[in-house]
Amino acid sequence: MAFNDKFRADIKRFKNKTNNKLDQYARAVVLEIDRRIVMKSPVDSGRFRANWNVGSGYPDTNTTLDTDPSGSGAISKAQRELQSININGQIIYVTNSLPYSYKLEYQGWSMQAPQGMVRVTLAELSGILRSAAYEVKL
Repeated sequence: MAFNDKFRADIKRFKNKTNNKLDQYARAVVLEIDRRIVMKSPVDSGRFRANWNVGSGYPDTNTTLDTDPSGSGAISKAQRELQSININGQIIYVTNSLPYSYKLEYQGWSMQAPQGMVRVTLAELSGILRSAAYEVKL
């Protein structure tokens, strides 16, 4: 019996460690995707950058009149949101619900980001995944 108990405890520790690493990995990936999208977002007043949201289970469609020309506030907000999310098995959304978001992403409405922000960031996904794996030592 003692051997089985030790074996079960070892398996449980391995499972917990693995789940913790996967959680860290997912958070690092989402945060880097969010950071890149925010920093690629065009800046006029900074309102567009301030309206990037991270949510789980469903898109966060909230908007604000706040401005954030540097993008640091939006990135900090994403970090806080990610800390409160049980990321295991959840779909994580990075959204911007301002009415002109579609035009900026798909219609070249901005000279600062004519190719959009999300599509350009998704083209960089393999590098983001590799960097996050290295960061959390997967």
